[in-house]
Amino acid sequence: MNALDKYLADYAEPDALADSGLAGQWQHVLVVPAYREHPDCIDALMPAFRNGDNLLIVVLNRPASDPDTDWALPWRQAYMSRDSAVAKGHYLQRRNPHCQLLLVDHCSDCEPLPADQGVGLARKIGADIALRLIGRGMIASPWIHTTDADVTLPDNYFAAADEVPATASACIYPFRHVGESGANAAPAWPTMLYEWHIRYYAAGLKFAGSPWAFTTVGSTLAVNHSHYAMVRGFPKRAAAEDFYLLNKLAKLGDVVQLQGTPLALSCRHSERVPFGTGRASARIAGLISPAQFTSYHPACFDELAAFNRWLAAFGDGDAGLADCDPIAAWWLEEQPIPANICSQPPGAQKSRQLKEWFDAFRTLKFVHAMRDHQFPDLPLAAILNLNHTAISEALAASGFEALQIANQSAPLGD
Repeated sequence: MNALDKYLADYAEPDALADSGLAGQWQHVLVVPAYREHPDCIDALMPAFRNGDNLLIVVLNRPASDPDTDWALPWRQAYMSRDSAVAKGHYLQRRNPHCQLLLVDHCSDCEPLPADQGVGLARKIGADIALRLIGRGMIASPWIHTTDADVTLPDNYFAAADEVPATASACIYPFRHVGESGANAAPAWPTMLYEWHIRYYAAGLKFAGSPWAFTTVGSTLAVNHSHYAMVRGFPKRAAAEDFYLLNKLAKLGDVVQLQGTPLALSCRHSERVPFGTGRASARIAGLISPAQFTSYHPACFDELAAFNRWLAAFGDGDAGLADCDPIAAWWLEEQPIPANICSQPPGAQKSRQLKEWFDAFRTLKFVHAMRDHQFPDLPLAAILNLNHTAISEALAASGFEALQIANQSAPLGD
């Protein structure tokens, strides 16, 4: 039994096995979780559906802790008719000549989702359905795309991943947060600051020679279906499901940073998940001014670079445990390398095991330990005054000039 069949048999969500009435052939598939969204959100996704015949899977979801189902009524009126039903809670309709919509209703028709599994489970439901359709030859592309309901997609969206070798485990699309219009729109500067923060972290990892130097934003991912099955799908988490999925995928194959037109992500704030962009933006919005925003001291990445160099030398047999940088050595006392790895003879296998041990999660813990015990966060204005490669790379990637005019009453550096 191959990995795909084993996954579907042992780990797939019941929704993936409920599509017996689903028929069709599509080129690509896109999965979108939707909670308290209006059907109009789909309009911003449609530029990607101007060519070919593609499938959009929308998973309406709410946590069991939220009894409100009224927000789903427009969806029911637009897409949920008896003629469009293919299984319990599953509705298939053609939205335009290039897009069929499979609506999976975990708001009212099917059971709501456990509150602690949230968006991770919603993405997993949609991706599991997509995986089965790929396995049955109903979707030509090997990629399971996923984004969010507040994203605007470019018209070359699907084509970008089509150029990636099948050996890659995942793709990450370029992205840019954009401000909303209207009297009730959230201010853009908190989200732009947070975007700079996550780009700065990825640039810091790149500077430090980390193999985990990529951004983890769930709305920017495309996952190779075979690798998806190998890592048992999206983690069932209310937040950070993208981080933990990529942490596993990067151990199986390359995570490719795509080029081209960025995805436009909304700058709205949100309290719907315990952490992530929306929650961080809401927290940052509570600051008096952008000048109060803090991020990692660049010295954290200097220490990470030294630790990665030592780790490489340790794997090759050119350094011992006693040769570790003293500032990082105390962290190894708290997070020791497993004895079975230390006892391996030097060479490629030991180096590979060290890389998998010091993965994206432990790298984040290392940076946080440096922050908490050695190099406290600095105000952004102070960070910008430091000459550091990671800062320059993050500035170049983020279009930082937008932040300079984000809050006219309190510009950065005041």
